[in-house]
Amino acid sequence: MNLPLTWVNDKLSKNIDRVGFQTKDIKLDLVKKYNPSKDLEGFLTDINEPTIPEYLSFLVARSRGRSDLEQLSPVLQAVISYKISAYDCLEDNHLYKCGRETVLKTRGKDYLLMMMDVYSNISTELGARLQDLGIDDASRVAKEQYEDIIRADKRRNSKIIQPLKETIKIQEALAGEPARKLAYLSGGGLSEQRFLFHLVNSICTLEDLMHFLIKKDLKEPKSTIPLSFMNEQTPLNKMKENPRLLRKSVRFTLDYINNQMSELNKLKKQGEFKEIDDFTGSINRFIKQYILSKI
Repeated sequence: MNLPLTWVNDKLSKNIDRVGFQTKDIKLDLVKKYNPSKDLEGFLTDINEPTIPEYLSFLVARSRGRSDLEQLSPVLQAVISYKISAYDCLEDNHLYKCGRETVLKTRGKDYLLMMMDVYSNISTELGARLQDLGIDDASRVAKEQYEDIIRADKRRNSKIIQPLKETIKIQEALAGEPARKLAYLSGGGLSEQRFLFHLVNSICTLEDLMHFLIKKDLKEPKSTIPLSFMNEQTPLNKMKENPRLLRKSVRFTLDYINNQMSELNKLKKQGEFKEIDDFTGSINRFIKQYILSKI
């Protein structure tokens, strides 16, 4: 199945870019502060690609009226995202991404490890600054957010596909639970933490489904919801092309996403966090236009 590279629509993409580029100079100054080599090649690649977590962080801070956090918290989330991306590149030996050479390919392992050290130092500083602004234990929570994602990613990428119930737990440990910490570090209360738990679960599961539909994960299987569902029906190493089973797996995965979105709608009806409408609208449009119409 042919799919667009992203589920993000143009309006949402522009908003993500706008927030990401607003803090470009702050990120660059922090990199220069902690970068011993003064070589900015890999860092500039990261800084010029705004991330969804930093935009979510901005929305949480704004929804809580925390103008003092509208730049600081998103920068922390961007840096955590950059460090995770570097980890993924090393762990999976990614030499190309979206048809382009990665920093691992162009500069090597030592350079990438240096970048991760710089990002760790920046995270420590930003955590301390958030603590000064009243976000209790920010440094510890930021460290846990990164470590939670790495730990769940290792479980997901083990060579044995986990049972479906365990896979759902892994997905929520990888996506939803770290999103609660993102909300907290951005000044959010319990309502924002609940909202981001369900939203980020929806986003990550949709992206897994996209990889599944273009058969990106079949060569190196991992414990994602669509793959785990398929594996429980027929082990992947014995599976032949089975359109009926494929549709069942897609339907099950969409049901999981719909359940997460239903929880979001309940929160929206309570007047919680309406700024997220662009996300839910983009997800729903993509599913309707590119997935439901083809299964």
